[in-house]
Amino acid sequence: MVSIQTRTNPFPGLRPFEPDEDHLFFGREGQTDELLRRLKRTRFLAIVGTSGSGKSSLVRAGLLPALYSGFMTRAGSSWRVAVLRPGNDPIANLAIALNQPEVLGGEDADRLHSIITDSTLRRGALGLVEVVQQARMPADENLLIVVDQFEELFRFKQSGQEAGRETGDEAAAFVKLLLEATQHPDVPIYAVLTMRSDFLGDCAQFRDLPEAINDSQYLIPRLTREQQRQAIVSPVAVGEAEIAPRLVNRLLNDVGDNPDQLPILQHALMRTWDNWVSDHAPGEPIDLRHYEAIGGMERALSQHADEIYQPLDSRDQRITEKLFKCLTEKASDGRGIRRPTRLGDICAVAGATTAEVIKVVEQFRAPGRSFLMPPVSVALHDDTVLDISHESLMRVWQQLKDWVEEEGQSAQIYRRLAETATMQQAGRAGLYHDPELTIALNWRDQTQPNAAWAKRYNPAFDQAMHFLDDSVAARDAAVIEKETARQKELNRLRGFSAIVALLFLMALGTAAFAFQQQKIATQQRQEADEQRRDAEQQRTIAEEQRTIATEQRDTARRQEREAENARELALRREREAQAARRTEAQQRQQAEAARRAEVQQRTAAVAAQQRAERGEAEARRQTGIATEQRTLAQQREQEAIEATARAEKQRLNAEVTAQSYGG
Repeated sequence: MVSIQTRTNPFPGLRPFEPDEDHLFFGREGQTDELLRRLKRTRFLAIVGTSGSGKSSLVRAGLLPALYSGFMTRAGSSWRVAVLRPGNDPIANLAIALNQPEVLGGEDADRLHSIITDSTLRRGALGLVEVVQQARMPADENLLIVVDQFEELFRFKQSGQEAGRETGDEAAAFVKLLLEATQHPDVPIYAVLTMRSDFLGDCAQFRDLPEAINDSQYLIPRLTREQQRQAIVSPVAVGEAEIAPRLVNRLLNDVGDNPDQLPILQHALMRTWDNWVSDHAPGEPIDLRHYEAIGGMERALSQHADEIYQPLDSRDQRITEKLFKCLTEKASDGRGIRRPTRLGDICAVAGATTAEVIKVVEQFRAPGRSFLMPPVSVALHDDTVLDISHESLMRVWQQLKDWVEEEGQSAQIYRRLAETATMQQAGRAGLYHDPELTIALNWRDQTQPNAAWAKRYNPAFDQAMHFLDDSVAARDAAVIEKETARQKELNRLRGFSAIVALLFLMALGTAAFAFQQQKIATQQRQEADEQRRDAEQQRTIAEEQRTIATEQRDTARRQEREAENARELALRREREAQAARRTEAQQRQQAEAARRAEVQQRTAAVAAQQRAERGEAEARRQTGIATEQRTLAQQREQEAIEATARAEKQRLNAEVTAQSYGG
């Protein structure tokens, strides 16, 4: 069963408690009493603590209600309280705060009164005293100046120096106004500062401020577990509800000892309460299921912010991004700080109308969505100063963390660009070249900056953009010149490649000729070997025939001796001898012819062998020449390939650069 009873959420979420919510502010009673004692003693009080420790809530819902109740004896209960933040113009913001009707402005206070107050404050160290004296407050009334987020004064001084403005003297004058006023015996002026403890060392930038803080500093202690329990349970009781003990223990364990978790705890409790109101059975207390439904402390804030941001259309999402980038800043030391900004200035940066920006702001400060200040009850106009409700939003909402980082990088790129443009104008620097030029162009295309945005970091926006355009023009001219040179080089390389190809073909032809000559020499060597084998064979035959001739001659002589013994036999043998002689003569002729043939064959073999050796030597010489020409051709071919690759790489680089510019 869903309850339809209307209940007021007792948890403020990320924003600080307000003075009229002191009935919901628990766990700090002892700390409020200590603040009263110290303020009474010194009239100047510096409340210091880590981000999320509850400094602003302690002042607004603890100290101020106690003062109004007259708990600071002998000072009375009549107080006029001016609450301000240094922002981008601390003295002007002080003048505006003093000129409020409930402070010193009266019912007919207008912008002219603020200008007069501003001028009086800037006259000298006693400017604040003079303003109070001119206002002629009743003798029983006191003036309390509450400077919340005092660390913004250090950012104001540093950002002015980076932009070339003299802000150091104005910051010092603001500090001097507060110190002199609280020390003046004739005017009841009190001052309370709230400041993050990590900026405590920066106070040494201002004369007399460290001494004043040493004498009056109050470092906010951590809440004990019991005090944290009271901060959870007591507001629930005020809202006439109950919370399950197991959820209280879960919340206490999730918070731990980290004071930065306190605003996140308040936001998680606010969301858990709303979930319980919309979904609980009769008599059911706020329990774990309601807490886990909103993502617990770990995801509640980021999940809640995403639920608001994601449904927006692309135009509103873009305005949201510009809005939060205007309201946050990453200091040079990496610390994230809030940066309250006029709504009109945000419109100029976002390039949006007042109605468009207000539409987005209302989404993030609607009831139950305490991401932006001022609260929803305050009407918005161009002079309204917007702010995020707490620094923890920058650390917990992942989308905002990314935006803060992007803005820091964008500011760094622009500052470097503006400084280089100024130096180039003075003749002490040149135009941008890659990679700086490409980085700057990509930055300009992606962020689309304007003069309103640039004024925050360096006012020389137009000069920086002209410098960037001049750099692009110089880059394009250089690209055209390089392209012309590349074409000439490419034509030269093409001619060279043709020559290399011709030489390569000639080398191939020479190698083929050498191979053919080597083949011919091999054939001639083989023929000479065959002729040598034939000559040896003929020589063997001639030797055999000589042996036969010798044997036949011996036979003839023997037959001649036998012929003497027998004429008939001799005649017959003589005829046989004559025949044998004729045969012998024929054989001798044959042997002689064979010998001559052998000599001829040996001579031919020697000549053939000599020709083969000469052919083989010529083949080796032609092979060496071909090898050298092939090596030279390969070297020239490799050089042509490398030159072509270099030319192609230069062409691709030029095309990529041209595409980057064109994008």
